[in-house]
Amino acid sequence: MDPLGRLEELRTRINAQQREILRTIWTYLLANGRWIPIRALHIQCGGKATVQEALKPLGGSVVLEDHNSGQPVYRVTLLGVLVSTAGQTAHGLLSEYLRWIRERALTDGEMQHVTADLVSAALKLSESDARQLYELIRLGDFWAAGAGGGPSWRVGLPSDVEDLPEDPAAYIAAKALEQYDAHLPFEANKRDAYIFQKSSVESSLLTTIPVRIRDRDDQSNIAFYRLRSFINRLLVGFMTF
Repeated sequence: MDPLGRLEELRTRINAQQREILRTIWTYLLANGRWIPIRALHIQCGGKATVQEALKPLGGSVVLEDHNSGQPVYRVTLLGVLVSTAGQTAHGLLSEYLRWIRERALTDGEMQHVTADLVSAALKLSESDARQLYELIRLGDFWAAGAGGGPSWRVGLPSDVEDLPEDPAAYIAAKALEQYDAHLPFEANKRDAYIFQKSSVESSLLTTIPVRIRDRDDQSNIAFYRLRSFINRLLVGFMTF
């Protein structure tokens, strides 16, 4: 199934209450510049039991418990925004932005950064739209080095800007879905344990692959051994992050 189809299918599996809770988390970030404290969301959305019962089926690829300066918070992923009641607007805004920077990048080889003032003038964005766009760019990692926040935000162009499609809607959906794991828990402690266990299994599978370099001239075996060692190092680094 194509990315837009997968995204729409996921939207249909999420009920109105879940979509509204996701929207509440997202709009709190836009209004306050930080993720919503866990207890604050419980108070706004019917209590702890109601919120956790609604969020648990969505999983950590959509919404998750996290910490911000030591305070427990809820935050959404880009996928979480796109399937919320704010999702259609966010998807359209991000699509318009990526289409515009692609056109600019293909005609201006010196362009390295985008500022809030520049994009707001080009796309006729309100201050709130520009704020939302900045958070979407950060959340979806649609930027390169040199990002700075605030009303006069500035972001570097993404490294793949020349390769962006003319209609980026499917590209956005694909990026939001690329790390989707339906089994990833949204609770912080369970999520950490799941990731550790999954990484351990993957590492164990890799280390049990028989590799024997019989001849120094056997370049294919040497390349495979180096690849296996590199992946193991990545997994160990991920587990200790």
